[in-house]
Amino acid sequence: MTANLEPLVSGRRSEWIYVRGPRGLQKQQALGSTQHSSEVPGCSPVHGIFKHGELLSSGGCGGGCGAGRGVRVNTGLKAAQTLITAELMEAIDEYQILARQLQKEVQATNSPDFTEEQKKTLGKIATCLEMRSTSLQCTQSKEEFKLEELKKLETIIKNILTYNKEFPFDVQPVPLRKILAPGEEENLELEEEEDAAAGAGSTEAFPPRAPGTLLPRLPSEPGMTLLTIKIEKIGLKDAGQCIDPYMTISVKDVNGVDVNPVQDTPVATRKEDTYIHFSVDIEIQRHVEKLPKGAAIFFEFKHYKPKKRFTSTKCFAFMELDEIKAGPIVIELYKKPTDFKRKKLQLLTKKPLYLHLQQTLHKDS
Repeated sequence: MTANLEPLVSGRRSEWIYVRGPRGLQKQQALGSTQHSSEVPGCSPVHGIFKHGELLSSGGCGGGCGAGRGVRVNTGLKAAQTLITAELMEAIDEYQILARQLQKEVQATNSPDFTEEQKKTLGKIATCLEMRSTSLQCTQSKEEFKLEELKKLETIIKNILTYNKEFPFDVQPVPLRKILAPGEEENLELEEEEDAAAGAGSTEAFPPRAPGTLLPRLPSEPGMTLLTIKIEKIGLKDAGQCIDPYMTISVKDVNGVDVNPVQDTPVATRKEDTYIHFSVDIEIQRHVEKLPKGAAIFFEFKHYKPKKRFTSTKCFAFMELDEIKAGPIVIELYKKPTDFKRKKLQLLTKKPLYLHLQQTLHKDS
């Protein structure tokens, strides 16, 4: 098990990240890495930390694929570096991905790999990763969690099975959260009213949380149009009761297949009366002219259910290509599960509650 680290290069931020891959992933050698374990059935490799092509440390299988008990935490992650600002969001995303993987290991009830104390330590490491991710997004404010502090976690992660010292930072484990695939939550019992948080209608800002996976605007091309969608707010009768709400944005073709990378917004900034305010820009990752006929842009509203410990899709909305035009647009909300093929749509409510968007078109003439 190894940590995500990033160097500071020429005064600019850049990240050393780990890229996901399934068990048995084809070899994609990072600079200076050794090739073993990633193609051995049953072995979940843990790659080392790389810097300028040199393997500094490794928590992997040692070449013999004995697969120490701790290696399952970092299944299929391998080192890659990003050195330009445009890729910073990828690094932020990877911190969150690793934090989620740690959370899943902490949640596992049928795995003897870690003691409860070790799981608590892994949970605290997940908190630090989210704090670092947040710090990288807040470029104009003082960093809450510095690179130098993150580096201190390397030894702990490498020696998680024997580490018995006090954790170096005063943090609490990230709350256990299960993020379900679209529609999966439909198999669970319906949300109970008491699951909702108190304080409906409050204008208080939500607690700080790691940012989403928003991507930067694509480079302009002559004669081509780029689309920026500002998610302003969503109207819900129980807006004040939603915990850690965020939106997942995807572009699907007529068969419901992804056309662009899926993006998650940060957790909403505030809630007020029957509205949750986002005020966040989404850069659609394909020129408008290149979007396939029949495609649509989907907006899934998600929130956390504390008693059931998972993040659920509450409702969704979509915008078709003929609705792409500069200016404000208000679109209807539909009941879950998300119907990417748009065949069986059911309105969420008869009340005048909608998703409010603002579109901006960028054309390079």
